[in-house]
Amino acid sequence: MAKKIPLNVKNGNLSRIISYIASIYGHPRDAIEQYVENSRDIYAEMNEDNGLIVVDLKSRTGKYPRVIIRDFGRGMSVEKMESLPQELTSSDKLKKINQRGQKAIGMLSFFQFAGKCEILSKLANEDYLHKLTLEKDEETNLFREADYDAQYKKMQDSYGTEVIISNIDENIIRQITFNRIYEHLQRKFSDDIREEKIRILLKEGKKEKYIDPEDISKGIPYPIPKIRTKYGFILFDLYLWPKDSGQKRVQIKTRGNLKILDDIALDSNFDCFPWNSNQVFGSIKYELLKPTPAKNRIVPDKKHYPTFVEKVKTIEKALAEEVRKLQSKEEEKRRAKMDNIVSQIFKEVFKELQLEDSPFSTPAKTDRGNKDIAGEIDENKKVPSGTKYNDTNYDSFPQLPIIRPDIGKPSIKGKYVALPTVYYKPFENEQKRLHSYRDEIEKVIYINDIHPDYIKAKQRDETRLEYSLIIVAKETVVYENQGVSLMELAEEMIKVMSIVNRKKLDFLKKR
Repeated sequence: MAKKIPLNVKNGNLSRIISYIASIYGHPRDAIEQYVENSRDIYAEMNEDNGLIVVDLKSRTGKYPRVIIRDFGRGMSVEKMESLPQELTSSDKLKKINQRGQKAIGMLSFFQFAGKCEILSKLANEDYLHKLTLEKDEETNLFREADYDAQYKKMQDSYGTEVIISNIDENIIRQITFNRIYEHLQRKFSDDIREEKIRILLKEGKKEKYIDPEDISKGIPYPIPKIRTKYGFILFDLYLWPKDSGQKRVQIKTRGNLKILDDIALDSNFDCFPWNSNQVFGSIKYELLKPTPAKNRIVPDKKHYPTFVEKVKTIEKALAEEVRKLQSKEEEKRRAKMDNIVSQIFKEVFKELQLEDSPFSTPAKTDRGNKDIAGEIDENKKVPSGTKYNDTNYDSFPQLPIIRPDIGKPSIKGKYVALPTVYYKPFENEQKRLHSYRDEIEKVIYINDIHPDYIKAKQRDETRLEYSLIIVAKETVVYENQGVSLMELAEEMIKVMSIVNRKKLDFLKKR
């Protein structure tokens, strides 16, 4: 017959287990966040808005590196301070809907990057400041017994609570920079700051700055009606960001507007596009979700969690399509900007090469270039315009007349110049291996936008520019040196690229 056996921890192992749990926080900024979270919870419990929290990074200033987090809340009583070391795995916050620091080990988060944590606190109506010291044994890497002084210092004024983290590992100090901590706390507490629940003042030496909420003014609202489930509603507050921001993510919230996840993509069910695109942000709220004691996880219960996953997945396809539209628009802007720069650089390159007949044509009545050329408008000559994929029917594209260079004709009034015209499309069949080709009839360059080299180059403006310049140089050299030996062709490529690089540097200096 089966019987129930209560769980227990044998003597001598408790310190090891607590030490292991305390090291869960993977980065010093996560540990600092926990102390700010505790101060935030104090103000929330007091129903006090705009509560001030000061984070002072003395890790790079002074002889003894340390980090200090201070609030001006109600403080902790003697009884509360004494009980802290004995209640490491329990928390009364679990029963309070406006509390977020629910992991019950938050005050031990210093363990993974420092050796000592001093907690100083005082109630407004008490005379003495109390001090609790938590310290790591450097030999065993385990917690020592806590040291508590109930009358550490006599003080008359209101104090609140201060946490001093010291004995910081030298290899960790360089990670605790002003900018990194600012960005992290901004991301974590942006909602609280925007709603004026708290203020966070970040200090380092003489430098200090209040943390601003994240800028959502450029966000595009993505309205989604609330979704009904048989257990309650799922509420959406989502925005789209025009381009990859590197940090825009969707938060998951539960009852009391408490954040369970700062990033929905941390859940394996949503570690996919568009959630990890950095172009969707805001929050999704489902009051029946619960946080796990570990960091950044939702309790995968068999009732509410599957419902949440199923319903949120129903909006994923339409949301992904909207993000792809934004990405296409952004890509068009970047391409246009880069093509314009390439044209300006090659205008000077063509001058130096003294080409008698330009190998390229530019659509008429555009602002590429800044001078007239001799010739006439050839109304019968058309080129495709646009970047429709898999569309080889040129009649479907908007069309523009082409300048037909002719040095025997007078200059045409207007801004016309024969410079490279570039179009992008995915190459197919045997052309897939090509980076680009010049259309002999239309006198334009097509770039293979699914070539691996292009995909890598387009990630950054600098590499995209280099790639585009090489492509146009290649097509120029091939056109101007038909029938020559491979050695002569290579020599000409070096010559043209030398001119291109000089003109590029001159152009960038003028910008």
